[in-house]
Amino acid sequence: MTTLTDSLQLSAYFEVQAALNKYIEGIRTGDVALLRSVFDENARLHGTIMGNEVNGPLDVFLKDVAGNPPPVKSGEPFRAAIVDIHVNGNTARGTVIEQSYFGLNFMDHFHLLKTARGWVIVDKLFYHEPPAK
Repeated sequence: MTTLTDSLQLSAYFEVQAALNKYIEGIRTGDVALLRSVFDENARLHGTIMGNEVNGPLDVFLKDVAGNPPPVKSGEPFRAAIVDIHVNGNTARGTVIEQSYFGLNFMDHFHLLKTARGWVIVDKLFYHEPPAK
């Protein structure tokens, strides 16, 4: 767990936070290149959407993002927040809550690894609340 007295871990904490903020901005704007920059090329995504299990590679996710109007263009009241970050050496995990992304609210759990490219997401596990009726 990151402590305020560990300056190396604190620096890593802010780097992980920056990577997760890039993810949020990429989702908000539909910027596939920005999203690709924060993911490892072999990243996997796991979760359930509308009762359908998702377990796939990064490219499937990016095609979905590219194929839909992003919140910044659709006017959807999207917002997101990083609610948790833990850093242990060159590994980290973070949690992001997304509200109103294509009408759904998501809880995203990310695993990140520090590589030659910096901190990259190697795995995304997500859950969404069913749409309001």
